Amino acid sequence: MVLSCDSDLNVKLNKIMNLTTNFDIRLQHIEQKVIKIDEVHSILSAVSTIIQDLEIQVNSIVKKNHELAERTSTLHQSNNELLRKSEKADAKLDILSKQVDADSDGQQLILQKIKALAYKQEEMSATLTDLQCRSMK
Repeated sequence: MVLSCDSDLNVKLNKIMNLTTNFDIRLQHIEQKVIKIDEVHSILSAVSTIIQDLEIQVNSIVKKNHELAERTSTLHQSNNELLRKSEKADAKLDILSKQVDADSDGQQLILQKIKALAYKQEEMSATLTDLQCRSMK
């Protein structure tokens, strides 16, 4: 009977040992999976941090792009205004150039008249001198 009891005890202990071994194997397997999950979690955390940094950079780029668009619009408006002013100035220069040309033509005409008058004055002066000389005789 003692043997039977020992034998039963041994069988039960073997079963417990087998169960414990199986539990240990399963636990090791679960621990390996948990380690892998921890690694995936670390990778996901790193990716999340990278994504947050990228979102900040994208927001910054969008803001700078908006600012550049506003500046470009302002420069475009200024350029258009300068172009209009330049066209007006060109038109005024054309008018002034024509006036200068007309004035130059008028000046030439006046110079010709002055020369003609100077010539007539010389003739009259010569005639006057001739008449004075004749009257003295």
